[in-house]
Order: sequence, then C-alpha cells, then structure tokens
Amino acid sequence: MRIDSHQHFWHYTAAEYGWIDDSMSAIRRDF
Repeated sequence: MRIDSHQHFWHYTAAEYGWIDDSMSAIRRDF
C-alpha cells in the first residue's frame, strides 16, 4: 500500500480561485 501524504496551503482570493463555486464552499477560505 502507498499513502500520498501532503498538504496544500493557499490564500483564497475569488479572482485567483474563480473555479471554486458554491458546491465547494468548504474550501473557499485560507488554508
């Protein structure tokens, strides 16, 4: 078994992440 463990960090801005729509509201924030 192989486990891919990594993290993603970003500063959310609507202009840069316009593809994040209402169905993905859980990730529409800074991480």
